[in-house]
Amino acid sequence: MTFEQYRRNATQVAQELEQLADVVVQKLELAELAKTLQQEAQTTRDERFRVLVIGEFSRGKSTLLNAIMGGSVLPQKVSEATCVITHIVYGENPHVKVLFDEKTKRVSEEMTLQEFRKKYELEVKDTVDQKEEAQDRFNEVDHAEVYYPLELCKHGVELVD
Repeated sequence: MTFEQYRRNATQVAQELEQLADVVVQKLELAELAKTLQQEAQTTRDERFRVLVIGEFSRGKSTLLNAIMGGSVLPQKVSEATCVITHIVYGENPHVKVLFDEKTKRVSEEMTLQEFRKKYELEVKDTVDQKEEAQDRFNEVDHAEVYYPLELCKHGVELVD
């Protein structure tokens, strides 16, 4: 199955879930179930095809993703650099949204790519003698979303570092 076929199937499933939700609420008067079906339809419609780049520290994951994006977007260096899970999604204007763990009740932060690299790139001191302090510094972060005008991501593909 091609990605285009997958997207067509997902759209059809979402439409059918919405039709089923209409029947459930109108004929069976089950509003909660209908709401759940509508949410599933929206989730199916919004679903992205995720490509996870997984490996040990300092093995070139961010370097590979930067090459795909055609520039130095993500933190990268010879030692460990990336400290938060980073989702690369399509965006006309490059910027980053940092999302925090729900338990912290912190509001997401929006920033430029440069601000993100400065604030969330591991420093040499983080990787050598102060690893626990670095982990504490970033432990409230759930993940970051990098919005970037990458044609691949324009069609529902999400890259994850």
